[in-house]
Amino acid sequence: MCNGNSLLFVISQSGESKEVVDLCKLLQSDDNLIIVTNQMKSDLYRRGTVKFLLYAGDEYLTATKTFTNTVAAVLFISNLIVGCFGGAHDIFRELAIECIKIMESVINADSDEMALFFKNARYICLVGGSASYCTASHAQLVVEEAGKMFATRYLPAQFLHGPVELINEDFNAVLFDFSEDTRAEIDRIVKNILEYGGRVCVITNRDINMTNERLLVIKLDIFNEFYAPLVEVIPVELCINKIGLMRGLNPGVLTRVRK
Repeated sequence: MCNGNSLLFVISQSGESKEVVDLCKLLQSDDNLIIVTNQMKSDLYRRGTVKFLLYAGDEYLTATKTFTNTVAAVLFISNLIVGCFGGAHDIFRELAIECIKIMESVINADSDEMALFFKNARYICLVGGSASYCTASHAQLVVEEAGKMFATRYLPAQFLHGPVELINEDFNAVLFDFSEDTRAEIDRIVKNILEYGGRVCVITNRDINMTNERLLVIKLDIFNEFYAPLVEVIPVELCINKIGLMRGLNPGVLTRVRK
């Protein structure tokens, strides 16, 4: 329940998301409101006393820039709160620079491996636990909007109830594996998908000692699971873009909705 002691932390790329704006109206005062948005002229930005702009530029296509900027903003603000301002900037800066180097490495590698692995896919299941669940949620939109394919996302434990029953030779999955808490579930999912004929790509920070023509492992050396969303979505974005081009699409261009 929102009251005088509540602090509401709200995020909206457009700053016009109806459910977010309506939620803000429940507060008696904007003094208890922290805003994260990409649009200075938005209704949301006109509220609140603490405001963080994403500086991601206008977004007309399906893109990851707003997602990564939002994750970075949330991580920075969390560091400020937890660190009580003492050393928080340095901690964030060190890990952010580490992530940027990994992102640049993935982009500069310009590999077709993941796109060729999923070149015949008509459906991709995205699975991630802990902070990686937000990556799985965003990656679902990327697959659907940019790749024009069906997609769903699950927590690892959710996947092991129900979706595992759907695995066959046409099943495709991407697993985001950066949390120690979900290692066991991820290993079980990999085993199940391979056992029942599906294809699976694991984006991870560890070695997976298993070889199979239907298994692709992409290793990214980021070891803080809360910063993983900054980098783990990049291979998916590049993969879907390449698959879209292979299929004669204009990936990311929206024809039925607008940003």
